[in-house]
Amino acid sequence: MPLEPAAFGAACKDFLMLWMKGAQDALSLPKAARVVARSPAVRRLALNCALLNGVLFLGSIAAFHALLLPALHALVVPPASSPADGPADTPLHWHIVSALVLGVYYLLWVYPLYVISFLFNSIWYDEIALETSRLVGASKTSQKDVNIKQLLRSASDELLRLAINFAFLAQGCVLRLLPVVGPVFHFLMLSWLYSLYCFESIWGLRGWGLHARLLQLERHYAYFLGFGTPFALLCIFFPYFLSYGMFALFFPFFVVVASQATPVRLREDATALPPSLPLFATSTHLASVVVRLAALLSRRLRPPPPHTAPLPPYTRAPAR
Repeated sequence: MPLEPAAFGAACKDFLMLWMKGAQDALSLPKAARVVARSPAVRRLALNCALLNGVLFLGSIAAFHALLLPALHALVVPPASSPADGPADTPLHWHIVSALVLGVYYLLWVYPLYVISFLFNSIWYDEIALETSRLVGASKTSQKDVNIKQLLRSASDELLRLAINFAFLAQGCVLRLLPVVGPVFHFLMLSWLYSLYCFESIWGLRGWGLHARLLQLERHYAYFLGFGTPFALLCIFFPYFLSYGMFALFFPFFVVVASQATPVRLREDATALPPSLPLFATSTHLASVVVRLAALLSRRLRPPPPHTAPLPPYTRAPAR
């Protein structure tokens, strides 16, 4: 059946409207402000995230590159030999010194702080999602239930979730290498992945499994593309550690607005576009294979049980 231009135009218009609704929900400052005003716990957790990620992590990196490195350059490179025409005139010993200082700085400060912030952020994000969901009435479980589920969660399910997210991110990085369209595909996949991050804790508090979460995003792909667009724009133009700092700094805001968002699907009559996109089909397959191979390898590497000699048969003592 040939595709009618009018039907395709109407479907594209519907897609654009849902994309705009997702972006509008992601930037709902009044909704986030109401939650922050009502909850001292959310204010405290958001302030912790701002201090750790904005002041300590991003602030230390900015101060190092904007203040410490120029001061060190002024000490190491005499004014007479300072570069006048560009970096090509920079003395060789400055490249060596700056490389050593950068290596020591990242090894002793940035990497440890990155690990510490990742651990604390994971705890604070879950608490923000729980408190926000409780305020807006989106949580179906109590704090006790959530803790029990977290303690009893299968290790294989958690590993599969992480593997799917990593595989999806790796797909975007590979597609980025394509000429012309590569950066566009990478940005689209990053937007969907950031949307999944924002809604994942909320859906988990509602008792949704991993398959239901991925299916929800695939069925509302236009909306979630719009929701993740502002977040992706905040992070995509920076180097890795700055991008991580921006992500960690603004993630609580997007979690708060995600708990109050209502995703919308394409209209049923918009047949020119697919009702669902299998965005995570490839990454789910790859992650499942990796998890099965890891489980098989762990079983093979497991030491065999200690060998025990069979017991001799029981014999009755002769009667005297």
